[in-house]
Amino acid sequence: MVDRHVLPDDEAHQHETRRLSGKAIWELPDAYRAAVFLRDWQSLGWHEVAAILEMTEEVVQQRVLVGYEMIRCKLNEHFHVRSAS
Repeated sequence: MVDRHVLPDDEAHQHETRRLSGKAIWELPDAYRAAVFLRDWQSLGWHEVAAILEMTEEVVQQRVLVGYEMIRCKLNEHFHVRSAS
């Protein structure tokens, strides 16, 4: 179903952001990628991720937050460079 309230440019931007977010996740260092992937893409809870990765929930939370920051920086770089050109 097509959302008639979404402009074609907005839809293209959303698609590009999703694509780049996925790419950025796979480019994360292993320790951060595993935590982000399990937490967000597999929708596991903090306790479950901690058990799988054999670390405390606090370490998992820190890795997810740092992973998010790395992803945010990648996206900002891409869209800042793109809008500046």
